[in-house]
Amino acid sequence: MVEELIKILEEEHDQFLDLADILKEKRDTIEKNDVERLKNVLEKERDKLRVLDDLEQKRLNLSLKITNDLKVEPTISAIINVIDEPLRHDLAIVVAKMTNVINEVSLINLGIQRMITYRLEEFDLIMNLFKSQDKTYDKTSHIPSGMIFNGNA
Repeated sequence: MVEELIKILEEEHDQFLDLADILKEKRDTIEKNDVERLKNVLEKERDKLRVLDDLEQKRLNLSLKITNDLKVEPTISAIINVIDEPLRHDLAIVVAKMTNVINEVSLINLGIQRMITYRLEEFDLIMNLFKSQDKTYDKTSHIPSGMIFNGNA
């Protein structure tokens, strides 16, 4: 069963690597303000997250089964502590790889969130500038419109 857990974790790792690439594409697309491309990237991201959710569910179910059989707490660390070599080594390596790729995905996501926040703040600033312009002008005299007499009457 531990071999199967390692295979699931390796597949999750590969899928997270793909997700990191998708997120980099998302970041680049947002930078370029390419709305059409962003729709496609978001769809790819959604599909990848579904795959990752399925793998996570498989991993959790199998981990619970293994920890129940081994009579340890339901964590990968507990499994690593009680299994023998070479499985202990293999599981520890794939867990370390998973940790690295999850950290990379988290950092990319954080960067995207900050970029979006900056863009929204920039948009708010522009909108506030427009709001502060409470005067409008007619085309010919640059005198505030809405006045009864503007010199052209």
